[in-house]
Amino acid sequence: MFALREGLEFGPKISVSKGRELAEARDGFLLIKNRVVELLRKHGVSGYDTRSIPNTEWHVFRVTYRVPFKEFTPQRSKLPCGVCGRGAYYGSVTRLRDVELPGSDNTFFAPEQERTNAYDVFLTERVAQMLKSEAVKGGLLVRFLDDEEHAIVKGEPSPARRKVKDQHIFLT
Repeated sequence: MFALREGLEFGPKISVSKGRELAEARDGFLLIKNRVVELLRKHGVSGYDTRSIPNTEWHVFRVTYRVPFKEFTPQRSKLPCGVCGRGAYYGSVTRLRDVELPGSDNTFFAPEQERTNAYDVFLTERVAQMLKSEAVKGGLLVRFLDDEEHAIVKGEPSPARRKVKDQHIFLT
């Protein structure tokens, strides 16, 4: 989408639930509304790029700041492409120590490895709290866990999991 010089002139038909300001297209592109772009700029958030979709209130969104995996190893059913290195992997980063964290506390970031046709999108807690406080609608954010929290979530029965606070942030 970002490489195209033409093709968005007439704007695609975008249909999402009423009130949503974040969406994911069927082909993996992330979309954000004008208001969200303005909030990101106002709050000095980094690590992303957008491209306006003509005749709509939407922008295609991509994360530009990439980080390596540390203690997370993607699981693959087949080897990645020998030419481009792309290929599907399974599993997801759930712990703070699984991925290299960015130096800025006000940024979007993504792993260096692409997951099939898109990158996982990560954001710092400061960005997540800003989106929540500004009442942005349409997403579910899940935070990385420290080792103790991860052990509780993975090993304990459901009632004990309640000890892990604020794991999810609902943008509703």
